[in-house]
Amino acid sequence: HLFVVITGGALAVALLRREVLIFLGADAYRGSLPVIPLLALGTAIYAAARAFETGLQVAEQTRKLPALVLGTTIVNVALNVALIPTMREVGAGLAIVLSNTILAGTVLREANRHCPIPFDPARLARVLAAARSAIGTADAFNLVVFGRETRGVA
Repeated sequence: HLFVVITGGALAVALLRREVLIFLGADAYRGSLPVIPLLALGTAIYAAARAFETGLQVAEQTRKLPALVLGTTIVNVALNVALIPTMREVGAGLAIVLSNTILAGTVLREANRHCPIPFDPARLARVLAAARSAIGTADAFNLVVFGRETRGVA
């Protein structure tokens, strides 16, 4: 349930990103519009990783977490080095999504080794896919009805 609530919040941020930037008068951040959904997705996936830690906490195996986080931090740096030169800020957002996905999967696997908790990753993926579909639909609607792309505020 926590994951659904956090994904709902991330979806709201992603869907309302244009309006929030207009309201804040943040014209300088116009280029961030395509990145905001990636950052929101990365945050939702990170929340899943934190929930998956429960098995490690129950089994009193939290000493494993620093190594898992360090490993995925190194992966994140490598992904940023690889993706930012060609994809710029979208590459950075994608690196966050990918590294947080790796973190969530690694933490889930490790937690299940010590104290299995019946999380359903496929169900969580379906929630994320539904949110992504809503964002795509909203972006297409904005483009067709208002002529607004995700690249600009006005």
